Amino acid sequence: MLIGHWVIVYLVAVRSLETHPLFVLQESLKVDNWNDNINPCSWDGVYCDWDNEISAISATNFYFTGDLTNGVFSDLPKLEYFSISNTLYLETQLTIPSDICSSNSLKHFEIFNFSISSFPSQLLKCTNLEILSLTYCDISGQLPDFSSLTKLKILELDHNQISGSIPQSLSSLKNIEIVHLFNNQLSGALPDFASNNLQILDVRENQLSGTVSVFNI
Repeated sequence: MLIGHWVIVYLVAVRSLETHPLFVLQESLKVDNWNDNINPCSWDGVYCDWDNEISAISATNFYFTGDLTNGVFSDLPKLEYFSISNTLYLETQLTIPSDICSSNSLKHFEIFNFSISSFPSQLLKCTNLEILSLTYCDISGQLPDFSSLTKLKILELDHNQISGSIPQSLSSLKNIEIVHLFNNQLSGALPDFASNNLQILDVRENQLSGTVSVFNI
């Protein structure tokens, strides 16, 4: 009877692990580096808090051939940091899940060297974001309305194909400190920036005109 009890417990545990969001993420991204240990908190680039809740994921220099999927980030309520870098393959497509901001815990979101085509508007629902970096992502089209990201401090969108003007919603962010928009196809006049904390505004290699004024509110 006791043996049967432990068999049931084992099967429940296995099924629970199979539905763990990190196993779902591993399956969707197909990360070879995450096959070594059954505890996701011990995986390379995965960091957990004292309660074994995942707080950060940094997938850099990993070999993977898959994509992001829905149903992962909604089950990571304490995830504050997510970074994924494609340093091994070029022209790799990446989908930003529609539920990326469902738990609204993200403070740092970074994608490097993937093709995501257009600015993922779903990220505008991550209202606690402080750092947003989407570089070398083959982003085209115009910049969105950033007014919902009131806590944003660093925005990096360099080395893309973004066109149009710099929106007033970006220049009005009062906590912004660093803005990297260089090597795009932006045009029009440079807006004034409302932030008292603006330290770097890099808009080289665009078709912008005028000078930048930083004024205090």
